[in-house]
Amino acid sequence: MKRQHRRSDATGLLSMYAWVVQTRAVLHGFLAKVPWDTLSREVPTLGHGSVRNLLVHTASVYRWWLDGFVRGLEMPQMEGSQYASLAAVQAEFAGVDRLVRRFLRDHEGSIDTPRRHPVPWEEKLFTATPRWLFTHAVTHEFHHKGQIVTITRQLGYQPVETDLVAPRRWT
Repeated sequence: MKRQHRRSDATGLLSMYAWVVQTRAVLHGFLAKVPWDTLSREVPTLGHGSVRNLLVHTASVYRWWLDGFVRGLEMPQMEGSQYASLAAVQAEFAGVDRLVRRFLRDHEGSIDTPRRHPVPWEEKLFTATPRWLFTHAVTHEFHHKGQIVTITRQLGYQPVETDLVAPRRWT
């Protein structure tokens, strides 16, 4: 009887995250064609105020949940105005990618072990597993990706398809 190789949960999540990164690259490739002053223009009726701010907020959520929460640290204060270009935001996401890989590697074998730490909006300790933290950060990014695509369309740009990006592994 052949022994079947079973990938670890963390390895499977890392594989999934590679698709997230691929989809993000498609979005960022489109955003590179939109003037930075348009992406950073503050619109008071938008949640977070601008596309730039949504991008920075998305990166900060990864940083806080996958690093700050796990280590019991304060939430980082990342302001969109600190980023002067899409390249600067992309550099931030490169750091997020390293963080995600380290996070999944560090939680190999304990991906479903609950962690308890304080969060600013709860009186009691917040409990979550590394799998939940990872899933929350990824779904949060896709939520804001949808907002960004909608906002750029409303600004008169024709966004690229970001929902059906075929995984490179299968193409």
